[in-house]
Amino acid sequence: MTSYAHRHGPGCQQAARVSHSQPAQARPTEVQLLIAYNDYVAYRPHLFPSPNSGAWFIRKHRVELIRSGALLLVCGRHMVQPSLFDAYVLNVGRRVATEVAGISS
Repeated sequence: MTSYAHRHGPGCQQAARVSHSQPAQARPTEVQLLIAYNDYVAYRPHLFPSPNSGAWFIRKHRVELIRSGALLLVCGRHMVQPSLFDAYVLNVGRRVATEVAGISS
C-alpha cells in the first residue's frame, strides 16, 4: 500500500492537515459590519476633520444616506454601514467635483 504523500505528492498531507484543523472563517453579516456613527467619523479624519464636519454632512445628506442604507437608527443610536456610507461619500464628491468643474453629465 502506498502512503498518502506518495500518491498525492510531498506536502499534500501537511496541507490537508492544516486545512482540516482550521475552520473556515464565516463572513460577517451586514449587522456585524455596522458601526456607531461617531466611530465612523473618528476612523476617517481625512474626510471629517472635526465632529462638526461629520454632523454637517449628516444633516445635509440625511435623507439620501437613509435611503441608500448607509445610515440607520438602531435603539436610538445612529449606526453606519461603512461600505455604503463610503460609496455615498464618493458619489457626492464626484457630483460636486463635476459641478465645480462645469462638466455636464
